[in-house]
Parts: sequence; structure tokens; C-alpha cells
Amino acid sequence: MDIYVGNLPYDIDEQTVIDAFAAYGSVARIKMITDRETGRPKGFGFVTMDDWKEAQAAIKALENQPEDAETPRSVPAFFKMSLHTGRASCLAKQTGEEEVGEAYDELRKIRTLTGADPESLELGETLYRAGIKQLSVAACSACHSPTGNGNAPAGFPSLSGQHPEYTLLQLKAFRSGERQNDQSSMMRAVVERLTDQELEALASYVSGLN
Repeated sequence: MDIYVGNLPYDIDEQTVIDAFAAYGSVARIKMITDRETGRPKGFGFVTMDDWKEAQAAIKALENQPEDAETPRSVPAFFKMSLHTGRASCLAKQTGEEEVGEAYDELRKIRTLTGADPESLELGETLYRAGIKQLSVAACSACHSPTGNGNAPAGFPSLSGQHPEYTLLQLKAFRSGERQNDQSSMMRAVVERLTDQELEALASYVSGLN
């Protein structure tokens, strides 16, 4: 769960925020948002706690603290992921929607980089989340979900965190026709239009989804 943390003093450091949340559970990562031009802190950021109950406990304890409290004020952020563009829109209290949305996009990219090749990230993300309209290549996220967790009832497997070497091997097997167990040739119709470079970028991107 990604928790939006607002009303932070500009001079606060990441460890202080981590310590505040760590009192209630394990903190997976933190992203303090800074101004793109000056590098100065903007007074808010995101804390990620993988355990839902621990995150809820932290929010309950820390939100709406008095102005003079030493712990940061936090509120949960609610996200809507587009199946087509992959852009995140974020609705949160205490700051403008557009600014928070951009900040969450930055966080999402950092999370996606885990295990993925930064050099091919943009290409892989475009293919996964938007496809290639000119070639009628559908977005992978439409079937496998924006987070790569798949859709088991519909027969679409989870891809999140899969080793890129394995994913690339399977994509090439579909493209060559060696593998043919896809519904209505759906996978083969997509990957037959993609180059080796595009398949490699896609496999790398999928490995970083979490």
C-alpha cells in the first residue's frame, strides 16, 4: 500500500519518516518529492508498506496529528490506473490533485525499475500499457492487468516479477509458432508484429512489475 504523507517540514529527512512508520510495521520504500528544478523538498512524499494491516495501523496512528507533533501527518492515497495509458491519477487530501498524481507517477517508475533494465524501461512500459495502435498491437495490461497480476478467471496468468529470460523465451516461442496454447491465437497475433528489441524490452519491464 502506498501512503501519501503530507505536511512534512521541508528539512525533514527520509529516515525520520521511515522511523515513524516503522513503529507500526515494515517499510518497503519511501519517496520524498522534490522540486525538479531546484531539488528542494516539497513537503510531501509516499511511503510504501506491503502489509495492508500494518499500513492501516500506521495511518490510524499518524494521521491528523497536532501541528506541533513530531510525527508526520498521513492519509491513504487512492489510485486509478488506466488500462490504456498506464498513467496514474491520484486523489488525496492536503495538496493539489495534479501535483500528487505526478508524484505518484514518479514513485511508480521507481517501483517498476526493480529488476528491470532502465535503458529499455520506456519502450517496455509503452508496449505493456499502451500497445502499438498503428500495428493493432493490444496493450498487455488489458488482459494481464496494470500490475501484471493477471486475470485467473479469464485464463490470463500473472506475469509480475517473472524472470526476463523465461518471459522472452515464451514470447519468442509464441512468435515462432512453437507455442500454440493461447486462446484464439491471441498471443501469437500480438508478438508476431514485435521485433526482438521490443520483446526484450517487454520481458524486462514485466520482470520489474510488483
